[in-house]
Amino acid sequence: MKQYSIGLITGALLTASALMFMGAQNKYLGDIAVSSIKLIDDDGTVCGYIDVDDGSEPYIQFYNKDLQSIYISSDILALSDSGGDPFVAMGIEDSTGGVFKVYNNSGDVAMELFTTNYGAGSMKINNSEGNNIIGLGSSITKDGLIVLYNKNGEFGWGVSGEKGIAQ
Repeated sequence: MKQYSIGLITGALLTASALMFMGAQNKYLGDIAVSSIKLIDDDGTVCGYIDVDDGSEPYIQFYNKDLQSIYISSDILALSDSGGDPFVAMGIEDSTGGVFKVYNNSGDVAMELFTTNYGAGSMKINNSEGNNIIGLGSSITKDGLIVLYNKNGEFGWGVSGEKGIAQ
């Protein structure tokens, strides 16, 4: 009787082991729920995150060895320097549409491509102090528009595809 019990227990254990090995062959894990994922290199240095910020906005951020990073969320994609200051960013600007910004090494916007509130494309070029010196785009009347400003960002000269703009 003792041999039958041992044989029965052995058979049950072998069956359980076979089921576990067959289940381990399935590579699909289904849904995985975590609060964040931290990526760490071989030296133990954090080189990326997949997380949710305080406002419940999910984001992904990766760093290189010089701590330059790329940041991706539902409304912006930005490349940053080692200090965290953006160099290039594109995303959604308010309710007007898309925007693409290039920053100088002081952190000021040097160039900006954007959609106006009336749906046209526009471009601003700024000087090293962040003042708008050139504007290119479409006027409200849908004509081409070029505007030049002085170093302080004050209007200097402009022309539209229809007629010149008075000073």
